[in-house]
Amino acid sequence: TSVNPNTEMIQEFKVLSSSFGAEYSKGPNSMSVVSKSGGRDFHGSAFLYFRDYHLNSNEWFANKVERDRVKNSFVYPGFTLSGPISIGNFNKDRDKLFFFVGFEYYKQRLDTGFVRSWVPTQDMRNGDFRAASPETIGSGGFVNGVPNFPGGIVPADQIDPGGQILLNQYPLPNASPAQSGGYNYVDNLLVDQPNRQLLARIDWNISDSTKAFVRYNYQRETQPFVIGLWWRNGERQVPYPTGITAPNQSDSITGSLTHVFDPTLTSETIFAFTYIDFPNQYEDQSQVSRSALGYPYTGVFDFTGDVIPSVDSGGWGNNGPMYFNPGGFDPILFATKWQWAFTQNVTKVWGTHTAKFGFFWESIRNAQPGNNNSNGNIISDNWGPGNSGNTFADLLTGLAGAYADGNQNAVRDIK
Repeated sequence: TSVNPNTEMIQEFKVLSSSFGAEYSKGPNSMSVVSKSGGRDFHGSAFLYFRDYHLNSNEWFANKVERDRVKNSFVYPGFTLSGPISIGNFNKDRDKLFFFVGFEYYKQRLDTGFVRSWVPTQDMRNGDFRAASPETIGSGGFVNGVPNFPGGIVPADQIDPGGQILLNQYPLPNASPAQSGGYNYVDNLLVDQPNRQLLARIDWNISDSTKAFVRYNYQRETQPFVIGLWWRNGERQVPYPTGITAPNQSDSITGSLTHVFDPTLTSETIFAFTYIDFPNQYEDQSQVSRSALGYPYTGVFDFTGDVIPSVDSGGWGNNGPMYFNPGGFDPILFATKWQWAFTQNVTKVWGTHTAKFGFFWESIRNAQPGNNNSNGNIISDNWGPGNSGNTFADLLTGLAGAYADGNQNAVRDIK
């Protein structure tokens, strides 16, 4: 979000669902957030929110697979300070200019929740599937059977070099299916996601009838994605070969000028600008680079990026594992947004009646590439022609049930 409402920095929060006035330009639902402001006296606060895994009990599944408690932690220190601004004789009565500033740092280590999936053993990666069974692999129906090769071994001359590289991107087994409920890979990953927020506000009583304020909000966040970008296709999706990091940022500024012409006529002018940037990028692109890994194939279209295809060995279902990441990393999958807004409100009182008039103008620009499968996406099944009966073996021999590819994602500069 562009501005996260912070309970230590806001004075008022309202959700309007119907029957709101002309000064609220958007609907039918609208949120109104008023930040804190300074006054004649100095005020300040310091606070700390702390939560640590030592205070948690272990979850039942972690106990079942003999894993320790997830070591997540949350430490949020912050402060607020407000008061008058006096320079020499200016504002010596402390009734003209005021400030408020608030800051909070979010040091947080988050867990992803358990990944439960099925992955190939080291022998399988070299073509030996003799031990493939529910006892060694687990319940994944597309990957736990011996393939249709003599003796369950893929002949060396039928191993596809590209398929072997893709098969090796799956993590190695680390769990017993008998203990984990049918999975040979179980993990709960920890990621650091620090965030910081600063809100500052200046209020100026220009005269008894004219008041103004300016509010600025600053946010920076490092958002990691270790399973895949944005979404997760169930517990069967294993961690992507490289993590993805988004050093997100947002800056928002609002200015307001209110003037009372007389007891019956009031004008309010508001200007706002917000900038947001979400630059998603690989932490180590060499881990998914075609050239670095020696992956020998290019894509279907003229554009061929350097990122290896995503792989789904479960045939769109809960039958096998997958690692997946959308396209659009050329080399950064970004979303950059600018928003300008102007509001003019007028309130007029006629006797016992009050009328409100409002004008609102807004301009939004969103520069963002598409995210189709420009890197390619291989999907395996166990019902296609020539299928071996095991989608790990199919991948190792270069057989795919379906393949999706796209040309380079164009940048959509929407205004």
